[in-house]
Amino acid sequence: MKDTRGRALEGTRDMVPRNASADMGASPGGQSPSAPRGLLRRAPIVLGTITGLVVCALAFAVLQLTAAQAPAPIDRATTLCTQLKAQRYAEIYSTLSARLRAEGTAAQFAASQEQLDVLYGKVTACSANANATQPSGQPSLTLSVTRERQGTRAGSITLVYEDNAWKIDSYDSSVV
Repeated sequence: MKDTRGRALEGTRDMVPRNASADMGASPGGQSPSAPRGLLRRAPIVLGTITGLVVCALAFAVLQLTAAQAPAPIDRATTLCTQLKAQRYAEIYSTLSARLRAEGTAAQFAASQEQLDVLYGKVTACSANANATQPSGQPSLTLSVTRERQGTRAGSITLVYEDNAWKIDSYDSSVV
């Protein structure tokens, strides 16, 4: 029995037969009509969560694929040695930090290197060794340069990571 609001009267709940659910508005599967509405209410939250996770995974994948591994500072110094031996001074100028490039043009830098070649001879051998990192965080390397008339001289270079590459930020001008 039910009252005027459709609620079961106290003590009459047991009077409803167990198979009468079909008569009370339930779906044939035994679920009440409110069950699909509950799923629909949660759908935006579930879909939003899944979308957020997919976006995060894609962003992580893109970052991993696009993040280039920085070459080791010693690689920059080894390339410098190759460029010095081949007298490719314009290439060396392009590997100077912005701070050093602001001190002069590529032509001025090439002229200073050519002057070292005239005074001390061409570079015949060159090697680099890594030193401790400077307090500023910049790696420091020792460059050993052998010239035809001067013999071997060692000097230091300091690198800075700029524009996704190691750039020469300071160097011993008697060697380079």
